[in-house]
Amino acid sequence: METSPYEGCRIVRLGSFRSLDLKTDSLTKMDNLKLLHLNDVHLTGSYEDFSEDLRWLCWRQFDLRAIPSGLFFKSLVAIDMRDSKLKVLPLLKTLNLQSSKSLSAIRSIYRLPNIETLLLCQCYELVDVCKTIGDLMNLALLDMSECPKLNRKLIRFSSRER
Repeated sequence: METSPYEGCRIVRLGSFRSLDLKTDSLTKMDNLKLLHLNDVHLTGSYEDFSEDLRWLCWRQFDLRAIPSGLFFKSLVAIDMRDSKLKVLPLLKTLNLQSSKSLSAIRSIYRLPNIETLLLCQCYELVDVCKTIGDLMNLALLDMSECPKLNRKLIRFSSRER
């Protein structure tokens, strides 16, 4: 199979179309793809042949309620899913928000049931973290250092050892 030299792809709905429908096959030959920007695009098909080098995914108006299980996230370092219908991130294991200087609250953390690593260090404006953070059974590493405004006394963990 021939490979594509392209490392970035932007597909944006133009005009008055409701949304742009594409098959995932149209992107599978782009195996060097590192940046993918989709705007109001509905993809159908298998996600298993997407580029394993994908580092940045911007998928605005993402129309599914969960990220497809076949989508490969090994190299992904940034996700932008503004205006999405996303309800849960069941596969997400690492969330690094370190040095997010404007971040003031983390809510609905229970929607990340498999999270193992949560890095919130150096979030200087962070004041509030959802109480359900203590119920995350897979959470192995939580770094909230250098968050001077955060009241850690309000955070409770389940009775298991940390």
